[in-house]
Amino acid sequence: MSMGHAPCSGYVVKVTDKVAETLNVQELIKGLDKDLIEQFQVNIEDTNVYELLDVYSTERKLIVINLPQGKTIKAQPFRYNSEDGDCYDDLEDGEIYLIFSEEDLYTKKETKSHRELKALGLTPEPQSWTQFG
Repeated sequence: MSMGHAPCSGYVVKVTDKVAETLNVQELIKGLDKDLIEQFQVNIEDTNVYELLDVYSTERKLIVINLPQGKTIKAQPFRYNSEDGDCYDDLEDGEIYLIFSEEDLYTKKETKSHRELKALGLTPEPQSWTQFG
């Protein structure tokens, strides 16, 4: 039987107390439906950012972060667990991270070479794959 390897990469921010201060508890509560609040026994009167991010992480739900200029950005909370087989990463076990989409952080500009490839009828498209070996 072959063993697979599916690397993940991206842009992350470890949730520290300083990061948690930038997140609004009430906004995080608004993002959860009543069923999840009941299922995870979230006490909306006495909860904190870490508890709410755990719910988002477990349910793989995105959070919305309000930015200073009135815009927003989405992030995926993720609690890293080395017991899940994630043993080669630089992330700290048991910590919560916010994963950001590259497309939300950076813009890509088409190069001259890319335009010339397209003129030849060759259009490279982004794909993801796993190599087994």
